Amino acid sequence: MTMTLRSSNGSAAPKRMFAAATKNGELELLIYDSIGQSMWGGGGVTAESVKQKLDEAGDVSKISVRINSPGGDVFEGAAIYSLLSQHKAPVECFVDGLAASAAFTIAMAANTVHVSESAMMMCHNAWGMCMGYAADMEKMAETLGKVSGTMRDIYAKRCGMKADEVQKLMDAETWMTAEEAVEYGFADDVIERDAEAEGEAKALAASYDLSKFKRSPRAEKDTKRVGGKDCTKSCFAYRPDDDHENWKLPIECPDHDAEWEKKHIRNAISRWSSTDMPNAAEKSKARGRIKAAAKKYGIEVDDDSLKGEADQPDEGDACACACAGCRDGYCGKCSNEACNDSNCKGCKNQEDVEPARRAKALAEVESAREQFAVLSI
Repeated sequence: MTMTLRSSNGSAAPKRMFAAATKNGELELLIYDSIGQSMWGGGGVTAESVKQKLDEAGDVSKISVRINSPGGDVFEGAAIYSLLSQHKAPVECFVDGLAASAAFTIAMAANTVHVSESAMMMCHNAWGMCMGYAADMEKMAETLGKVSGTMRDIYAKRCGMKADEVQKLMDAETWMTAEEAVEYGFADDVIERDAEAEGEAKALAASYDLSKFKRSPRAEKDTKRVGGKDCTKSCFAYRPDDDHENWKLPIECPDHDAEWEKKHIRNAISRWSSTDMPNAAEKSKARGRIKAAAKKYGIEVDDDSLKGEADQPDEGDACACACAGCRDGYCGKCSNEACNDSNCKGCKNQEDVEPARRAKALAEVESAREQFAVLSI
């Protein structure tokens, strides 16, 4: 739904703004400012202003929320979250540039969250300022802990992760790219926008003062240099663990041009037979990603090109189960629910490596995190 939003005085709305418009029974809210009213220059999006727009719109079939905000007041963010999550109309959120801190909380109210390809999301613990005696400080710490716990439970409910896993992300003040937000479960998909809108969203996000935030060590570490530029795990067809030496077959990277991608897609195909694969599940995922990337650029690739030594299971990995899934070398997708084949039940390919991988990544983040006394949301 595309519409022209205007400020309350009827003039074209400024870049930092909160506005609403209703068209064809659908309400669009534009949250392009900090959350909560500023003590210095005014402005900011409050729960009261959101409630007013919802009341003015009346019965609507859908609510679209567009966010480009660094966050702000945790309680205003929580109140806006409640207003949206409790509304009877379905809520769809678009993260256009930045959804950090309290703005991240608001995004969690949506039934569906879309993230622009260059946007970022960030979650962390609550922070605040306190003056007084030791007892006052202790009470403040207790309050911050309760607030952070409430936010943690909201985030866990949205992404499906365990509360302690989400808490580690908050402790590390985790900054997420669009693809990482989808990987964690905080967003549903990555969307492309036209160049002009993308540029405006980036410029506004860059104008916010984010100096109080500390980027997590994981956000800085989780890249690998390829062709002179940093690439994240999402750029690789084969990325079995957090050991950077094992990131193989780079096939796509948003920061590189098409010629770079096509070169590496062809390189990945040629290197396929000599690339080690830990199990059939990883092998299948890597093959699928290479095929999809090749199709994107019209690069022809037949099945024989993606076969070879890498397709041969290690000694002891072979499974004798007669089901279709195991015959294809992917025991984790065994098609026979009643399968009692001892080889299949004990096959290494059937192991679920994703929880262990995620636990390892979170543990690394926790061990590397810098300690600081005043936390924020």
